[in-house]
Amino acid sequence: MVNKFLENPDLLHETLIPIAKVGKHFPKPVAPGTTIRFSTKGVGGIRLETARIGSRRFSSLEAIERFLIAQNQAPKQPVSTVTTMSESERKAGRKHHKLPTPIDSN
Repeated sequence: MVNKFLENPDLLHETLIPIAKVGKHFPKPVAPGTTIRFSTKGVGGIRLETARIGSRRFSSLEAIERFLIAQNQAPKQPVSTVTTMSESERKAGRKHHKLPTPIDSN
């Protein structure tokens, strides 16, 4: 039977850290909620490896290193940009036209 809480069995032979304290071992410390999100949802499809031992969840120094390396090697997803109407019109070579002023009915 495959243990769904243990993605990497070798994790148990590494330097384990409780998930609540994993954030202190990043180059710039992150909040415990962030490390939990890294392990559950991931970032860009890459998740932080964890192991559940009893009722507690752990990661390792080595898993943090693998996570950071994978983050830096992952292809950057293009950031969508919003083009304003005037920019798109400039690119299309359109000229701006003034609307006629409304005629007073008085």
